[in-house]
Parts: sequence; C-alpha cells; structure tokens
Amino acid sequence: LAHGMTSRSQSFATDSDFAWINQGDGGAVAVLPTDSTKLVTSAAIGAIFARNTLDSLVPNPLGGHDTIHDTLPRWHTLSYRLLYGPNALTDTNESASFIVPVALDEQHPTDLYTARCHVYHAVLDWNDLENTKWYRWSPILAGNPTNDSEWYYGDIESLALGVRDAAGNPMLWVGGYYGYQTPRLYRTTVNPSRNDTTAPRWIPIPSGLDTGIISSIVPDRSDSMTAIVASVAASPNGHVFKTTNGGKKWTSISSNLPATPISAIVIDTLAEQGN
Repeated sequence: LAHGMTSRSQSFATDSDFAWINQGDGGAVAVLPTDSTKLVTSAAIGAIFARNTLDSLVPNPLGGHDTIHDTLPRWHTLSYRLLYGPNALTDTNESASFIVPVALDEQHPTDLYTARCHVYHAVLDWNDLENTKWYRWSPILAGNPTNDSEWYYGDIESLALGVRDAAGNPMLWVGGYYGYQTPRLYRTTVNPSRNDTTAPRWIPIPSGLDTGIISSIVPDRSDSMTAIVASVAASPNGHVFKTTNGGKKWTSISSNLPATPISAIVIDTLAEQGN
C-alpha cells in the first residue's frame, strides 16, 4: 500500500497494523507471488526500488547530508542503471509520470516493465538486485515524439500485461497522452518467434475516447483482443470502455457510474471463477 493513504480513522504511519517500510510519496507496488518479502515499488519521477528479503535493505549512502532519510535504510535502486552511467538507456530528462507504472510478470517474475515516454524492460536478478539488466522495449509512445524531455507534454501513465503467445511472451498494453491530455493507446503484436532480448513491435490503437489520460488498463486473461480501460476524463460519454477486437472499436461500459475520473480498475478473479 502506498505511504500517505489513510485507514478509517488514522494514517498508516500511526496504525500498529502497518509497518512503514519505505519513505517518500509512495507509488505502485508489485509483489513476487511466491514470496511476499520480495517486492518492487515506484516513487516520485521514475524512481524504482526493490528488496529481496525483509532484512535485505542496504545503508543509505547520503553520508549525513539528510538527517531524516539517513536514519532509514535504503532499498535497492533498480532504476539507477536505467538512468545513470555509461550504459544508461535514458536519463532523468525523459518525461515521466509523477509515479511511473510498474508491472511484474507473475509467471516470469524476473521480468519487470516500466514506462516513461518509452517502455523499458528489466531482467531482475533476485539474488543480486544490483545486477538488474535493462532493455529499451519500445519507441516513444507518448509525450512529444520529437523531444521526450519536454516535461508535461505527456508520458505513459498506465501499463499492463495481457495474454501470452505460443512462446510465452505477454501482450503489453500502455496508455498515456500527449499535448493537452490527448489520449494514446498502444499494444504489442503477437510474434512467438521473437527472442527474449528483442523488443516487440507496437501498434497504435485508435482510442475513439474523449480527451483524457488513460489511467488504467486491464487486459482479459484469456482473450488477447479484449481489454478494459479507464480514463480520468469526467465525460458524459463514459470513462470506462471495453474492446473485444484489439482496440479497433471501444464501447462504454460506464453504465450508471458518476461522471467523475476513474483512477484504477481491476477484474475480480474470484467472481470470474464463480466463488
């Protein structure tokens, strides 16, 4: 759960049922399905952290310059090699959501995906998180295509993994915006012959949606052409939409929801199974 949220009558920081395990503005959280002590979090402006055991936190390297944060241990900074050094694939000038999306592949939990204006793929070494390897996984899909460092022109806000092809590669979906909240949607194509270190091919999806940032994407678990998206646009034409043909056509399923922004959607898998 993101730091800063509240539980009924008090904040998490003062609730004995919760432990404060990271500082900052909080963000997306991904947990290894087979080991809840292994998890990834994102924080402000593209930072991504991870730990592989409850006692795997490393000392903060600030050296006394920050009296508050120096008293707290530091998670492994997965995004460091993505953003800095001779082999960096981008830098902090690339436009990014305040809290970047992260998605951990539950079937292949060494694979992590995140996005700024590009999509990036990390191969995690859970035994040595400092050994994480990064790959650029797309061209510019949101923001200014001629200048990805033009802040607030746009970025990728949502990312999701869909159905796998015959080789086990998940279809990826991303949503973002450019200009004044003009929505953009993309997904990858099916190509079982693609190897693990080659980026997939992305195709644009004619959203047919009102102006607004795509805040959440939920692909169907069994049909690669079916997905549901949510928009922050408080539009009378709807803000939750479904496609059954890979994005060629979208139908509003907003029903009687109020015309207010939607920030996240999830499929109830227990209800799907009839439980």
